[in-house]
Amino acid sequence: MESKRQKQVAGDNSTQMQAGTIINNNNNYYVMTEEQAREISRECKRQVLESCTAESVLVAQQRIEAFEEKVLMRIESIEKDFVSFSDPAFQVLYKKAQITAACSGRELDYGMLSELIAHRINHKNEIKKKASIEKAIEIIDKIDEDALCGLTMVHAVFNYIPADGNISKGLDVINNLYGKLQHLELPTNCASWIDNLDILGAVRIQSPTIFNKYLDLISKYWEGYVCCGIKKESEQYEEAINKLKNVGLSESLLVDNELFNGYVRIPVIEKENIDRLQLSGNVLVESDDTQASTALSDNQKAVLMEIFDSYDKTSTLISAVRENFNKKIQSYEWIRKAEIWWDQLKPYFQITSIGRAIAQANAKRIDPSLPDLD
Repeated sequence: MESKRQKQVAGDNSTQMQAGTIINNNNNYYVMTEEQAREISRECKRQVLESCTAESVLVAQQRIEAFEEKVLMRIESIEKDFVSFSDPAFQVLYKKAQITAACSGRELDYGMLSELIAHRINHKNEIKKKASIEKAIEIIDKIDEDALCGLTMVHAVFNYIPADGNISKGLDVINNLYGKLQHLELPTNCASWIDNLDILGAVRIQSPTIFNKYLDLISKYWEGYVCCGIKKESEQYEEAINKLKNVGLSESLLVDNELFNGYVRIPVIEKENIDRLQLSGNVLVESDDTQASTALSDNQKAVLMEIFDSYDKTSTLISAVRENFNKKIQSYEWIRKAEIWWDQLKPYFQITSIGRAIAQANAKRIDPSLPDLD
């Protein structure tokens, strides 16, 4: 998120202000220095501490200050001008986060609160998301750690897929992520930790529905991995090559299927990723502004999608691919543990918008390289 720089600008029907007191005309918020933001933070803290007894004020102050250092650093990473601190609604939310921090003795809560505040800044004009964030901030300290671990893992399985079209590399990425998220043992007493989340509104239990088995779920989500592809030297293979050549693409874009000998596939994890592919030499890559690559034309994307849709869907062959995929993921420690844990999950629940905000904030706290909340 780019911050607004302090420079004089004037357009039609606008008011020109002196540098240093620039107003964002869209929201009427003042740009602030870090020291001004810290002063507001201190004032909010003073108001929170006024409600504490003399016996508890020192502990509350220490906790709030520990949170303050994390959140101000996080805010600065996305908003250099600290403009959100001039928003009254943000100040109220910030004070609620301080109250939660004062009530919590867990370091991890401060990191999650910081991510939720960052989420609020990035989506300050979206009322529904603001409501979810506010509720999430209020209940963070009431979620048990094993419930938090379980919630984050379920969220990760449903929402995170590798970007790399190479199956082994993609599984390496997911295995590494799952390992980070399993910093605690995944909870096994489902009745306890799921109930904790349900009481707080982070999930909604929906009995008697059950979760799909992990392999069934992943096979559906990762359709570009768990597929047959096209048999080499077949008539269909020759047709695919001709289609590629007709739109100026190389046959080398079809790669050997790691899970099925004698077959080739487009190196994507799902069909939708084709729309984001670019060409780097004779290699397909995900869109990335940092590397020299060429965007695919609409015709080229359409051909790749046609080829994807033409994969062999013979049921016996698909079953063989799934079996090979299952064998492969057994060699990945953290994926294997996640699969075993997932397959005993019950009852079924849906993660609410509140729970999603909490799970993503926790995941981001554990692995800062993950994308921000959407």
